[in-house]
Amino acid sequence: MFGEGTDAQGGNDRDPNNPGLSGRGSVVDALRDEIRLIDTLGAQVVELSARVDNLTTNLADPNTAIPLTLATTLAADLSAATTRLRRAVDVITVTAATATINHAVHHRDGMRSERAWLATHTGISRNEANRLARAATIDPVFEPFRQAFTDRHIELGHLNAATTILPTELTGTERDLAIELIASWQQRLIDVATDTTIDQFTRFCRELRAKLTLNGNSDPSTDTSTAWTARTFQNRWVLNADLSADDGAQLETLLTERMQLIRTRLTNNTPNTPTTLTMLIALTVLIALMVLTVRSCYRPNGNSALWR
Repeated sequence: MFGEGTDAQGGNDRDPNNPGLSGRGSVVDALRDEIRLIDTLGAQVVELSARVDNLTTNLADPNTAIPLTLATTLAADLSAATTRLRRAVDVITVTAATATINHAVHHRDGMRSERAWLATHTGISRNEANRLARAATIDPVFEPFRQAFTDRHIELGHLNAATTILPTELTGTERDLAIELIASWQQRLIDVATDTTIDQFTRFCRELRAKLTLNGNSDPSTDTSTAWTARTFQNRWVLNADLSADDGAQLETLLTERMQLIRTRLTNNTPNTPTTLTMLIALTVLIALMVLTVRSCYRPNGNSALWR
């Protein structure tokens, strides 16, 4: 965790022969006291976890005779409370990451980058460390976004998505113009973020980035998915789709999970005949493609990306 393996709580700056503390020593001791307090408060999360476990157990206990509607309300309230806690922890985590990056802690430990240090010392994946570092080192133009995140009006995912709007390949006048445009959009961007999910806002930011990129969308894997039908000479129909990386992965997951469920049900309840299995799988594929086409290929201007 942050501070692990450091002497932040030690006494290396103290002079046992000098009973008086210098101004610097007083500040260092005060900071160490703050770290001890943070550590103590963090340890109380274990108690909080036990309380959550106890609450969920009581909600599920048939002997408590809690009406179903009331139990549903209590469960929703619990989720809202833990969400507020997570948001607070996200803000604290980004603030601490900012400190480790600003003070180049990774150099002290002989590590090649601050992101590698974060991944190693905070127990997160490298991708998560990249997102954390990006949020901790945002361009000054996104400072209002950082403040909205600190005030818990938006999520960490929204902040990360916003930081991708400015194309890295822009330089000189083009970069200055892009920064000026983003600055003028800032409040509108924050309003959009507060009213959308992280996934929706991420797609929105990708579209903005594509508009700011001189050579068009630099990542074709994020282009809008399209699907269309065609009639063959055998009087059959073919459904084709050109899917983005995200939509393709969603479809693959949906099909895999659904087919596994079908096979399990067939094994448990009905004869596993080739004809039955083939028909059900074909139906699943068709339904999945239809759902994906309607949900993922819809465009904000109201036009569908499905052509015949």
